[in-house]
Amino acid sequence: MKINSEPDNHDPFSFKFSNNNITKLQNLKNLNIPIISNDKKMDKNLKNLPDIIPIKPMKFDEADFEVSESTLRKYPFSIAVSNNPLINKETEPVKTFKRLKGVSYELYKIGSTSVSKPIFKSNLFSLTYYHPNHFMSKIRKSKPGIWISAQTNVPYNNETLIPKGKNSNSNSNSNININKSPFKLAVNRTKLRKLIKKLFFKNYLELNAPDGFYNFKFRKFPKDEKDQELLKSEITKALNQVKSTDISVFSNAIKFADSRIDWKLVDSTCRKFQLSKIVPHFSNNISNKKRK
Repeated sequence: MKINSEPDNHDPFSFKFSNNNITKLQNLKNLNIPIISNDKKMDKNLKNLPDIIPIKPMKFDEADFEVSESTLRKYPFSIAVSNNPLINKETEPVKTFKRLKGVSYELYKIGSTSVSKPIFKSNLFSLTYYHPNHFMSKIRKSKPGIWISAQTNVPYNNETLIPKGKNSNSNSNSNININKSPFKLAVNRTKLRKLIKKLFFKNYLELNAPDGFYNFKFRKFPKDEKDQELLKSEITKALNQVKSTDISVFSNAIKFADSRIDWKLVDSTCRKFQLSKIVPHFSNNISNKKRK
């Protein structure tokens, strides 16, 4: 069936159809719509349909919705975006891994200029730790805070591509990655986060690890029980590394972050999203321009 987009007799509700088996509705006052049918019973029912009344098009008149600037000022500027506020001095440490949370994404973007180097690296993941006085740790939503991310732009577990054919040239375009990165699937990322939170929290309590923000970035996905055992061992090593690091390392990182953060933007963002006020730890290390 072909439909001619040109209206018939300038009627926007009537179009030309090119088909031999077309029966037109009769006795319709407002419309002349051709109906395709090969069923006699259906034809009879169609002829008994009531009249069709077209719906009037909606018209929008700006005058009906006029809002003055003074009226807008009466409404709050803030936007409630989360039921999980930032931590404060009264915030209790979490008692189960299910309560572990990350950070405020809006503030995290502001703090991207103050990131620290990883404190631990392995074939599976890297861990960056932020002391409670660090900006990144002040914007977390739980004690401790945890962030788990993964690389999705690399072959499966960073392994080389597998040739498509038995005799394929390894440098040819015929190579394919049979096992694509598992991190591309949301279900795998969810499973990984749940597993990591469980292992992390267990070690966190057993090792009496310090409070703060733990940022994990994974390179490889644990494929089997052997990988999971390795993962447990690596997380233990990572938390022990945090415990054994000299406090001066964290102090320098805090000073660096405080000097890099745009505190004026932090203040406005906190007001906008109804978040508690955040101030630099080393106020004498901040320029007047960024403190205003």
